[in-house]
Amino acid sequence: MRTIIMFLAVLCASLLPVGAAAANDGILIGTVIDAESRQPVAAAVVTILGTNYSARTGKDGQYRIEGLPEGFYQIKAEAPKFDHQIKNNVYVGAGNDKVSLFFTLFGKGTAREAGEVDEQPSPIQPFISPKYPDDARKQGMEGTVFVKLLVSERGDVKQTEVVQSDAEVFNQASIDAAMKWRFTPGKKNGVPVATWVVLPFKFKLDSDEKKKK
Repeated sequence: MRTIIMFLAVLCASLLPVGAAAANDGILIGTVIDAESRQPVAAAVVTILGTNYSARTGKDGQYRIEGLPEGFYQIKAEAPKFDHQIKNNVYVGAGNDKVSLFFTLFGKGTAREAGEVDEQPSPIQPFISPKYPDDARKQGMEGTVFVKLLVSERGDVKQTEVVQSDAEVFNQASIDAAMKWRFTPGKKNGVPVATWVVLPFKFKLDSDEKKKK
């Protein structure tokens, strides 16, 4: 009788579906795309840091990682010619919980907007003030110019663009001053990256000059 019971137990175990032992584990799926073109990135590697779990994206940019124990994970996506991206504290539940996680990779050297970096560029003193244009001073003109600056990975200004101006006469003086500014560079994932920032340059006459007008 004991032999029959043992045989039945072994038989039942053999009939369990493949992967049943991992039935309570989680699944991570998602897509990796190019931040500029918005197209899928093929052959990107998605790795769960601190584990042996990883997957490579297909031509559609999609990946799938199965058999994850319940817990919080740090997950990294990387691909040739792209800066990597890391996402922290990603929770994967039990019971075949399926979590979708999307990555957006920037090409190496791609300039970021201020909101896309972990640390924004910070100006280094001395702050260069623009020269007051003579014509504007003579006419008693005042105003503000907002200049968009491309701060390089080294902290110098590589490019400028006037995005808003009270008077065109102030534009060139603002650009000339902006090009002389220096910054601690913006950072993404701890790595310096080129970053766009916007600075206001104000032109205001002192009280004595106003009295002369």
